[in-house]
Amino acid sequence: MNNGDSSLSEYSKFRTITGEKRFTDIENIQWSGRTVWEYQHPTFVSHSRKAFLIAPRKTGHSTLRFALAEANEKYGDDWVWLEGGNRHPKNWLNDEDFWEFAWETHYTDPEEDKLASNVTLMPDDEHELRIVDKHFAYKKDTLYAYSDKAGDDFLGNAVGVWKKKYPLEKHLTSWSPFIMSEYFKDWKVYVVVREPWDRFISGLITELDNGLYTPWFTDYQHTSKELWEESYIRMKRLLLWNDAENILYGTRNGPQTDHTLILSAWKWDGWSMFDRADHFIPCIPDVDWEMRDGDWSFVMDKIRNTGSTFINKLKECNIIPEEIEDGRDAVPADWQFTNLSPPNRRHILTEATTNDEDLKPFFDRCKEIVKEDQDIIKKQEVKFL
Repeated sequence: MNNGDSSLSEYSKFRTITGEKRFTDIENIQWSGRTVWEYQHPTFVSHSRKAFLIAPRKTGHSTLRFALAEANEKYGDDWVWLEGGNRHPKNWLNDEDFWEFAWETHYTDPEEDKLASNVTLMPDDEHELRIVDKHFAYKKDTLYAYSDKAGDDFLGNAVGVWKKKYPLEKHLTSWSPFIMSEYFKDWKVYVVVREPWDRFISGLITELDNGLYTPWFTDYQHTSKELWEESYIRMKRLLLWNDAENILYGTRNGPQTDHTLILSAWKWDGWSMFDRADHFIPCIPDVDWEMRDGDWSFVMDKIRNTGSTFINKLKECNIIPEEIEDGRDAVPADWQFTNLSPPNRRHILTEATTNDEDLKPFFDRCKEIVKEDQDIIKKQEVKFL
C-alpha cells in the first residue's frame, strides 16, 4: 500500500504540535548565513582552540586561507572557513554543543516553545500592526520601525544608508553574529586590522578591477602616457557616478563592495566587531616592487627574508604552527602575498585623491566615513598584539 508522498511527511515536521518541540533534528534548524559580520567578512573558527579569526577583505584573507589549510592538513588543526554551507554551525560544532547553541539562538523561552526573533526593520505602518498582534507579542522588542532611532542605534550607521538607498527592500532582517552569542562569550576573537585608509584604497582598486569596464583593461602596466591617461579617465567616470556611502557602507544585499566596506558601520546591539574582538592582529603590507621585462614583480629577496607581517604575528601568538613555511607548493616564494595590486594602480588613485578637484567631494566624504574605523581602532589600540 502506498502511504503517500514522503516529501509531505518531511514538510509536516515544520508544524508546531502541542507538547512537541518544533525542531526534531539538526537539519531542521535553519541559519540564513546573513549574520551581521560573518556574511560580510571572511571568518574562520577553530573548535579545539575555541577561537574565531576574522580577516576582512584586503587584510590578507586569501593568504590566511592557504596558511590555515596547511595547518589543518599537515599539523592536525581544525580551522573551518565559514563560507557557503559551513556557515551552518552543524558543520563545526558537535551535536551536544550545537544543541546548546541552537536553544539560545532559536528560542526565547524553550519551555513555551517560542522561537527567538531576529532583529527586523520594517515600514512604520506594518510595524504598528505587528506590535499589537498577539502572535508577535513576545518578539515585539526586536521589531523596529524605519523611523525608530533605536533600530539605527542597534544596527549602526549603515542602516540609515540602507533605508535611504534601497527603499524597495521591504524588510531588513539580521541574525546575531555568532561571536555575540552567550554560548561563545568565552571564545577568543581575533580580528586582522589594516590601517583603514590604506585598506580602503586597496579595496577601491579591487572593486575597480571587478567592474565591467575596468579602468586598467587597456594597459595592465600603464607603460605609455596615453594609456595611463585613458585608464585615469575611465576610473574617474566610474567614481563620479558612484557615492561614498554606497562604497563604504553598502548593504549585505546591495552592490558587491565587500572590499571597501568599513568594519564598524554594521553593529549588533550597538557593538562593532572591534568592540567584541579580544585581540587585533596587525596587517602591514610591506612589499617592494620592481619593473622586469615590462612587468611589475615583487622584490623576492625581501619577501623571503621577512614574510608576511600578520602571518608572522599569528605564529608568534601560537594561532598557527610555527613550522608553516609555504602554503602553496607551486609558488613557495610568494604565497604569503596573494592578490596584491601592482603600484601603477595606486599611483593613479594617489593622483585622484590629491589633485583632482572634480573628485574632491567624493574623496572628502570617503575620508569622513573611513575615520569612523580609524577612531574606534585608536580608542582600542591596546588590543593589538
